[in-house]
Amino acid sequence: MVGPLDALKRTSGADVSFAVGVDLTGTAVPASALTPAAGTTDANIDRTGAGALAVGASYTWSGTLTAPTTGEYALSVQGWGAAVTLTLDGTQLATAAASRDNFARKWGSIVPTTDGLDNGIATAQLTAGQRYSVTVTATGWADTVAGRGPVRVRFAWVTPEQRAAHIAAAARLAQQVHTPVVFAFNGSGGTVGGSGDRTTLALPLHQDELIEAVAAANPRTVVVLNVGDPVTMPWRERVGTILLAGYVGQEGGWSTADLLLGRANPGGKLTMTYPKRDTDHPVLDPAHPERYYGVDGTVTYSEGVFTGYRFFDKHGVEPLFPFGHGLSYTEFGYARLSVGRHGRGLTVSFTVTNRGRRRGAEVAQVYAGAPQGAPVELPVRALVAFRRVELGPGESRRVSVRVDERQLSYWDTATGAWVLPRGRRGVYVGSSSRDIRLNGRAG
Repeated sequence: MVGPLDALKRTSGADVSFAVGVDLTGTAVPASALTPAAGTTDANIDRTGAGALAVGASYTWSGTLTAPTTGEYALSVQGWGAAVTLTLDGTQLATAAASRDNFARKWGSIVPTTDGLDNGIATAQLTAGQRYSVTVTATGWADTVAGRGPVRVRFAWVTPEQRAAHIAAAARLAQQVHTPVVFAFNGSGGTVGGSGDRTTLALPLHQDELIEAVAAANPRTVVVLNVGDPVTMPWRERVGTILLAGYVGQEGGWSTADLLLGRANPGGKLTMTYPKRDTDHPVLDPAHPERYYGVDGTVTYSEGVFTGYRFFDKHGVEPLFPFGHGLSYTEFGYARLSVGRHGRGLTVSFTVTNRGRRRGAEVAQVYAGAPQGAPVELPVRALVAFRRVELGPGESRRVSVRVDERQLSYWDTATGAWVLPRGRRGVYVGSSSRDIRLNGRAG
């Protein structure tokens, strides 16, 4: 597997410089900040390399941590060959390298450490001079776990000073290059969005601060988002380009490099609405805790059918990026809308034209409005069909899509059946839920 840095170097042939913006590995917490409890022999916790423990071994370190300065620390428990845990003042902060079904994955963080350990990361606000009780445990994998080997465990941190130094170094480098590229991420490995672990849509680990600093140093900054769900972007107006790459796979380094260098043309569309701020999104509305975290262990979808873009449309909330949005290195035009009946459904036809000088793909979207006098409240617009169209420069194509009766109906809870409401309704064709290019009527 080739990462985007190596892929950019190999593909471009240019001199590509690199700086660590967010250090996900950190450094082992030094003995000067740790006081072992009676009976604990290790001055600090770094059982890696030649100091690794025997296969299947168990290990516990107890003592106290004293922060040298006040601020937010990234604290990590890192390990492999054993399930490892970090507890601070009686609260379990992080875990890593747990096995399940006789198999272990490095899912504690978005990526493993630079030396290949699974990496459970948490942040903690620490006060200089105050002592915090710490317990680190490692429980060696059973002999049935695939890939079982020596037990490695480390307690690491990134101090406020280290974090500030990394951001400053990245900003200095941005001043020296033509186009800085910042890779950002959210979530923790395989646990993004699970069990109420997301309290904000902001990027974690001070990445907004990093992007702001780099963009201030060089406005041509490109931000590549390796994220699995919407994030807020307070720096949106101060960067040059945003590429949503998602969680890329084995060929992700090459594909990201091809898109950044213009060798490939982006053609994706957002499957979710990106809000300007947390409270704009229905699931994080502070007035409705029942929607995401739940109340008394029960989650209630009180927004009904008005989820995602439907909520934003109903309440007139302007999104950061709307559902269905996605730009290209070319531009597309829409014309000649025709709406006809097809049984109890619709046939919607229109022409899409590539108006640029690059071959590209457009995902044309068809939305239906609520009919006048509908017996229930329906979305302002609802996606009922879409079609991906790949066109060469200057090429046009007539597109026809069928909209089934089911897509135009609502569920009647009283009768337990789908009902097609009567009345005329709007038909809208466009490039996103908010970028409507053509308007028609049906009914």
